[in-house]
Amino acid sequence: MPPTLTIAIVGAGLSGLATAIQCALSGHRVTVLEASRCLAEIGAGLQLTPNATRLLLTWDVYQRLPSPCEPSTCTVYSYEGEILAHEENFAANCRRKYGAPFADVHRVDLQRALVERAQEVGVEIVLGARVVGVGSVEVVDEEDGDGEGEGEGKEGIEEGGRNGIRTLAQVRTDDGRIWEVDFLVGADGLWSTLTQLLSYVSKVDKWKLHHRPPLPSWSNPSSTLLLLGDASHPMLPYLAQGANSSIEDGAVLGLLLSPSNFTSKSQLPATLQLFQDLRKARGEAIVRETFKQREDFHMRDGEGRERRDSVFKEWLGRGEELEGSGREFPSRWTCPVAQRWLYGYDAEREVREAVGGR
Repeated sequence: MPPTLTIAIVGAGLSGLATAIQCALSGHRVTVLEASRCLAEIGAGLQLTPNATRLLLTWDVYQRLPSPCEPSTCTVYSYEGEILAHEENFAANCRRKYGAPFADVHRVDLQRALVERAQEVGVEIVLGARVVGVGSVEVVDEEDGDGEGEGEGKEGIEEGGRNGIRTLAQVRTDDGRIWEVDFLVGADGLWSTLTQLLSYVSKVDKWKLHHRPPLPSWSNPSSTLLLLGDASHPMLPYLAQGANSSIEDGAVLGLLLSPSNFTSKSQLPATLQLFQDLRKARGEAIVRETFKQREDFHMRDGEGRERRDSVFKEWLGRGEELEGSGREFPSRWTCPVAQRWLYGYDAEREVREAVGGR
């Protein structure tokens, strides 16, 4: 029988809940530890792009959103009010090209839908559980879940070595409770209490946009801790991919841990390494693309802006030609190059190809 992992996820935001759903669907026991005493996702609206909505549809989450709005047009204006780019039938075009919708939703509605589905598939959500410390403990590996015939006829992710001892992650909350699990997922955002503890903040006066250099690794050497979502690759909002890429993270991790890919707990180090290989490259590529979009959208008057506007105007009203041209476009929302690798990403296909190729 495939092994069942115990997984603790710190943070009941979008990335944590997405991870919880897919890991539970893959047969594992998942607990989400959330510091807040009530679930109240901050923020307002967000844009869900096809790379995420196809996952939400698969999980039966998108269907629960009360009023997703699929925009009929996409228009880019200069700060002077001049139309630089315009695409009719934008939502219909997204569904046609990528097989999933582009939708504007409220962040709270999405969190509630994720929570509802997570609880349906057996995820335990513990509120008022503020993590104050993490560590590890070694235990005798009494049951690996290998079954008979170890090493024979197995497919999936390559196993690591075994020495009879297994390391568990240990997480402690401020009320003294302790969880010991096979591994811990840090999904508590840019200010993760697991990469530092941010304290003594009484209020926020400005909504600042934060980013940081790429982390050298998203997991620890003992493979008991993994970071994902904003905790590992915070993004500027210019491509609306922070939430969408976090949902991708959760899907990829859970799929790598599915019974068809994960047959022994000794595979966990190789599995987390493969997750990092797949997601770190894409996450950091999106981060770099957000900086490019910021530069193209925030130009001062001068030659650079004039060159940018000339490209916009060249393609204004020529959407079908743009779609098939393969040329980059200053607005990644309709750029045929950037849009294809952003919106066309399929987490299930990536996992299937990555595991099949090993």
